[in-house]
Amino acid sequence: MMSSIKRGARSTIAPLAGWLGKRGVHPNTLTLLGLLFAGITAVLLAQGRLRLALIPYTLSGLADMLDGAVARATGRGSAFGAALDSTVDRVAEGVVLGGLLLGLLNAPPGGTVLCVSSILLFLISSFLVSYTRARAEGLGLECTVGWMERPARLVLLAILLLLGRSVLLPGLIILGLLTTWTVIQRMIHISHEVGRLARNEKTRKVAP
Repeated sequence: MMSSIKRGARSTIAPLAGWLGKRGVHPNTLTLLGLLFAGITAVLLAQGRLRLALIPYTLSGLADMLDGAVARATGRGSAFGAALDSTVDRVAEGVVLGGLLLGLLNAPPGGTVLCVSSILLFLISSFLVSYTRARAEGLGLECTVGWMERPARLVLLAILLLLGRSVLLPGLIILGLLTTWTVIQRMIHISHEVGRLARNEKTRKVAP
């Protein structure tokens, strides 16, 4: 399901990516612009202005999608650009969730332990979803299993911000648990793939 959503999103933004590419906009510029919008989002979230934060948060997500699309449309993708994009994505997630944590802690009646725990769970598991994929690719394996990839996390957190404070904390707990489950799914997938490769290698060695 998520793959079809991603394909649909790519086809939707393709004309805009082509337009930006023709005007000389560099993919790395869009990557850094997304980080800037993430910083603005964090400031607004820290002030408890959830719905207003949706505007720069949406722009940050759009920039995150466009940088890769512009790179593909213009052929200006590079190894450094890919590394920059991955790094900035992690920083942006950390900044946004840090701002959200400050906003929750500053809002009565508090719930400090639950707030910190839920956001830490979501943050750590989000990082691990990306790390497990990168680690698998380093082993020569594909690893795209699980629903809670970055686009899904962006959309679901945006929905929570739209719905408001009353559902934010329980929603964050659910997102954290779902994201953690995606990490577990990926580790199981990697275990199976490594075992399959080992069996194939053993079969080749014993074959006459």
